Amino acid sequence: GVKSIRITPLENNAAGDKPTIHILGDSTQKTYTFNEVISAWGQTLVNYFDTDKVNVVNYSMGGRAMKSNYNEGRFDEILVSGKEGDFVFIHSAHNDETISVDRFSRGSAVVSIDDDDSAAVKEEKLAANNANYNRWLDMYVEAIKERGMTTMLVTAMPRTGSGRYSVSDVKPNGFNPDSPANMRAKAASDPKVGLVELYEGAKDYIDSLDAREVMYIYNNVEAGETPAENAANGANGDGTHYREAASKQWNRIMLQSIYDQSVAETDT
Repeated sequence: GVKSIRITPLENNAAGDKPTIHILGDSTQKTYTFNEVISAWGQTLVNYFDTDKVNVVNYSMGGRAMKSNYNEGRFDEILVSGKEGDFVFIHSAHNDETISVDRFSRGSAVVSIDDDDSAAVKEEKLAANNANYNRWLDMYVEAIKERGMTTMLVTAMPRTGSGRYSVSDVKPNGFNPDSPANMRAKAASDPKVGLVELYEGAKDYIDSLDAREVMYIYNNVEAGETPAENAANGANGDGTHYREAASKQWNRIMLQSIYDQSVAETDT
């Protein structure tokens, strides 16, 4: 039989001739095929980089969250293939709201919040969901550091309903767990972690549009408007997924956030 098991850490991969941006997220980051009407910022981000100087690889897949991206090996693939000096863009919000009841569950939430819960109970439950989310977030960040790469936490773009972004007392940043706030706190507490503030910039952009314009850039199409498999018969009421017009705006906001921080650091 087996008498002993020895675990030997992998040596870090030496930096390559150019860094790689690894993107890990869900359906709002994944790369879609030509026959789908929706887009995602992970699909279009490569268009804003000189690929002679940087690689951009998108590992995102629909329906994933912190837990499922780990359990399915997507995060491990980045850790194994990534090189020192690379960047890992992490988005995880929408699907983390799913209650995690066993090891096969995808989400980070551990308890549901009911409308008739008292304010104190809602706060207590949100704190429990945030605590579990942060356990995953801490693990991701430390593993990326160990491999000599830099974590870039991207706050999620808002969900929308009837052409406006969705917030509530339970979800002041639109999500439960409160992923935008958790990411901000993590980046503020660790100088080696970058923050890309998409959520606030996307809210400002949505505020600049009227409701019909917002519904158009999100996944709302009329029957016959597109031959895309996922919308040939029309698609309305989807305030989560969006078209390429929104993808490009989210990319603009993300890159502006990174640029503004770099300028601020240069000036200090």
